[in-house]
Amino acid sequence: MRSVRTFTMEVHFLKCPKCNAKYESIGPTKGVWRCYKCGYDFGEPPFPGMWVLEKVRGVRCDSCRTKVSLTPMNFLIGFKTPIAACPHCQKILAVFYRGKWRHPESFMEYRGREGIIPAKTARDRITAFFLNEEAMREVMSFRMAVGYLNIKIMWHGGRAVGYYTYSHRFGKIEKPCMQQIYVRPEYRRRGFATAMVRDFLESFEGREVLIESPNEKVLRLLEKLGLVRTEGDEYVSTGRIYFVRGL
Repeated sequence: MRSVRTFTMEVHFLKCPKCNAKYESIGPTKGVWRCYKCGYDFGEPPFPGMWVLEKVRGVRCDSCRTKVSLTPMNFLIGFKTPIAACPHCQKILAVFYRGKWRHPESFMEYRGREGIIPAKTARDRITAFFLNEEAMREVMSFRMAVGYLNIKIMWHGGRAVGYYTYSHRFGKIEKPCMQQIYVRPEYRRRGFATAMVRDFLESFEGREVLIESPNEKVLRLLEKLGLVRTEGDEYVSTGRIYFVRGL
C-alpha cells in the first residue's frame, strides 16, 4: 500500500489544566468554554497560560495546498481508524492503517481481489466508505452507508469498481431490500451492475425482495433481467420484486 509523505510541523494546543486533554481548536457549548472530558471551565479566550506548542506529523493537501496536522481535530468522526481530511476543502488526505499513514487511493486496490465480496474487514470497510463517499457526490439521494448497512464490494482486476448495500428487512416489512447500487463512472456499461443485482437475488433465492427508490438506470436493468415490464409510462413488477421509498 502506498504511504503518504508526511512532515513535522508545530501546532499550538489548548491543554486542560485539570485532566490534560488537548485541543487544537475549541468552541463554546451553550456559551461556556468547557473541557469535553472533565467539564473544566476554561473561562474566556484567549486562555492565557493554557497553550502548549508541540511537534506533530502533518501532510499537505494536494488540492488547496494547506498544511494539515494529523491530529484528532482533523479526523473524520465515527471511525475507529483515523481518517484525516483537510479542514478547508474537506478532501480526504490519509488513513492510518497498520502503523502508517496511507494514501486513500491505496484502499481502492487489493491485489488478487475479484468478484463480489462482503465488506467485513477494517480495510474493506474503509474501501466501502470511499466508494460510498464518491457515490454521494454524484447521487444526491444516496446517504452514508458504512457502519449502518450490509455492504458488498465489486472487485475487478484488483480494483474496487462499485458496491451495493442491502438489509434483511425494510422497516416493518420482513423482506430483503437492496438500498444502494453504484458503479464508478469508468467501469460502467461493462455488466458490473447487472452482476451485483444478480448476486443480491441469488443471496435470497426464492424470496420476494424489495428495491429502494430505483432510478431510471436501475429500472432499465431490472427490465433487462425480466424482473419488471413496462405498461405505458410505468414499470411494473413481474412478480418477485417490489419497489419501496426510503424511510
